[in-house]
Amino acid sequence: MYKSLLLMIFSLLFITSCSFKNPLNKNSQAVYVDCPKTLILAPASKIIEDGVTLNLNKNYSLTCYSPNIDSTDVFFDFNYVIESSYDDVANLSQDFNFLVFITNKSENEKIYDDSFSKMIEINKKDNDKDINYKSEHSFSDQLIINKSTYENGLKIFIGII
Repeated sequence: MYKSLLLMIFSLLFITSCSFKNPLNKNSQAVYVDCPKTLILAPASKIIEDGVTLNLNKNYSLTCYSPNIDSTDVFFDFNYVIESSYDDVANLSQDFNFLVFITNKSENEKIYDDSFSKMIEINKKDNDKDINYKSEHSFSDQLIINKSTYENGLKIFIGII
């Protein structure tokens, strides 16, 4: 009796599992690719100007992907943090450019360069007695490169100016 009941339940489960589409089976459209070697340019890692210091944090992240397997483009998403410090200033607005340039793997040919204009605004409270005020600001930028260029090998250099 128990064997026939178990056999019937398993048969029913097998039939229903084969005939219905699994609603949890969602294929990801993005295809992640290996990110090329990325370096921060030492001369472009810090800006010191009028008592304000901006520093590109070394703990940035880079995500590299194609939207689908047939895509002819590779997307590079940069997520980075700028550390700012300044002397006793009431209101601060500081402009800077996030610089990205890409070379071939042997670094003898520049393939791409771009600059993203950014601004940091800090409003210091009047009762804030710190002479050296520090804060961190997160930013994100995206580049799109042709997949055939990516497949030949790249190196990415970043900095702030």
